[in-house]
Amino acid sequence: HYPYQPPKKHFEAVTNGTLDYELVTDIEPYIASPFTFLNEYFGDGIDKNSMDIIRAAYGGEVHSVDEQINALLQMLDDDGSLEETVVIITSDHGEALGEVDLNGERGIGHLPYLNKNLWTVPLIIAHPDIKSNTVDNRVSLKSITNLLTGELDTFIANRGRNYEEYFQEDRIFFEMPANPYHEDSFKNHPHIPEWYAEREAQTHTVLGFDEDWRVTANSQGD
Repeated sequence: HYPYQPPKKHFEAVTNGTLDYELVTDIEPYIASPFTFLNEYFGDGIDKNSMDIIRAAYGGEVHSVDEQINALLQMLDDDGSLEETVVIITSDHGEALGEVDLNGERGIGHLPYLNKNLWTVPLIIAHPDIKSNTVDNRVSLKSITNLLTGELDTFIANRGRNYEEYFQEDRIFFEMPANPYHEDSFKNHPHIPEWYAEREAQTHTVLGFDEDWRVTANSQGD
């Protein structure tokens, strides 16, 4: 989440000292604010150096989360609980960092962009009895709930084999509700077009997946 301000050691770890940490605080809350970013995008354009700093700062935040997960796993291991614990790591959404989305537009944060980095999030399921395996299929949040509430013992007993049997949702949807900010939220940003503000504030969008197809529909009938 914005603002991207990782601990200094994690910023330095991902940049190998190529960027000064002070740049992170100097740039905030400038370009990493979604509205400010959009105002620049529709106005004078995005400064590449600023984006390099923002992406490095976000990378530092991810690095920091890795450390916290490691601390949690170490705590479970130290008290003898890790051998009987199922660890699941996932997320509710990803984060846009200036990429071009399916609308041909750029954005930052997690406003309702049609950006693959928002719907592509990690899912890690780990237990000492589950065989290591990488699966490329999309998985719904409902499938994870079903696994935890009904099939987990069988899943572990099978060492995670037949993984796909537990994740067979017929339809996978990525839902983007209308932005919680109303149109007035955009009025302090003169370069954001009215049509964009209206779409962000009033449009509900659903993205559906079917093998290699992506189909989008929104509440404006597009």
